[in-house]
Amino acid sequence: MHKIVRGQVGRVVLAQLDKDEDLMEGILHVLRTEKLRTGYIPTITGALQRARLDRYQEFVDDSDYRVDLSAENLEIAGPVEVTGSGVFGIVESPEQGSRPFSHSGYVHGDPYAHVHLTATNVTDTICGHLVKGGNPVRSPHPVSHFTIFFVEVIGAELQLKCDELHDRMLYHLITEVP
Repeated sequence: MHKIVRGQVGRVVLAQLDKDEDLMEGILHVLRTEKLRTGYIPTITGALQRARLDRYQEFVDDSDYRVDLSAENLEIAGPVEVTGSGVFGIVESPEQGSRPFSHSGYVHGDPYAHVHLTATNVTDTICGHLVKGGNPVRSPHPVSHFTIFFVEVIGAELQLKCDELHDRMLYHLITEVP
């Protein structure tokens, strides 16, 4: 049986990123400064100087719980138009302490974002998982029009957990919060 947790929509935060700001770093900065713990990003709209995304090359049989997904880091030359969406939550793995874990360098108590982005330039369109670094905002204008909407969810929490036996095995846990 699947799990259902109910919450309510809280604040809606709009962010306008600066020229040259890395997209994922900008998202995480908003989450930290606004103290957003759980929610979703219904829209990301703007342009990047170039894009760097992960996407899976192949899926390896995960029937024995030892998942080894082969991710390919793709770069798309700019200028690039992008649109995306995702979810955000909190890293909840106290057994890891303050030691960063997984290839993403997660740290217990920090926010995280799971964002899928579609990027297109004059010749290519790629959809993948947004990663830190390599996604600088592009703007020919003095004030960037790169915009992200964040919608907070209260009464429920999305947690990123780390399996104690498998350092790279991450999973999402939804839970009710008072």
